[in-house]
Amino acid sequence: MVTDPTTNGAFFVSGIDGATYDLQKHEGQISALEAGKADVTQVNNVATYAQQIRTDHDNLVQRVTLDEQYDGQAIIKNRDDIATNKTNQQIVDNDQNVLISTNGGKADAALQRAATNQVAVANVQTKQKVQDGAIQTHTRQLANHETRITTLENQNNSRFSSMEKQQNDDRKEYRSGIAGAASIAGLHYVDTDNAIAVGAADFKNEQGYAMGYRHKFAENVAATVSYAGTSDGDSVVAASASLGW
Repeated sequence: MVTDPTTNGAFFVSGIDGATYDLQKHEGQISALEAGKADVTQVNNVATYAQQIRTDHDNLVQRVTLDEQYDGQAIIKNRDDIATNKTNQQIVDNDQNVLISTNGGKADAALQRAATNQVAVANVQTKQKVQDGAIQTHTRQLANHETRITTLENQNNSRFSSMEKQQNDDRKEYRSGIAGAASIAGLHYVDTDNAIAVGAADFKNEQGYAMGYRHKFAENVAATVSYAGTSDGDSVVAASASLGW
């Protein structure tokens, strides 16, 4: 219960125990208590934070311990692996030494064969140079022969052309001669003291044209003269005499 028995603004509180308390008097004490309470809260917060730090530290120490244990096992395994690798490397080195020793003899033999092959190649190259010289000589000879053959072919072609032309001319000439002779042979005279006859003939596209004269010297004596021209420009002359009894 709150009362105000004075005029100076003091406040009194009556407790359940019947005692009276001056609030104004104890205001400073209450403020101090509240401040102390705040300090206690801050201290509690700091203690909680410190406990969290300790917990984190313990966890970290535990993890480090586990890591160290794991690293120790890894180190032991690495040592075992290194020892195994050394053993394997020694085996490989031994195999390589054996292989190198074996291949060394083969390499020497190969070098010897290579030297022999080089000598053989040099001999082949020398022979090839000789053959090249012979081939060049034969090539020049073949070129000369080809030139001579070409010249002979040209000469033969010219001769063949000339012979063919001559054959054609001869063929035309004898055909026209036959036509001229046939035209003379075909002349027919009348039975008078003087008679003239003309005739023509054709033989394989060549022509002959004839004219003849007959003179009767007596009852049983006569003579003839004949001339024929041909399509080739040649001429045929014939004469005959006849006697009858």
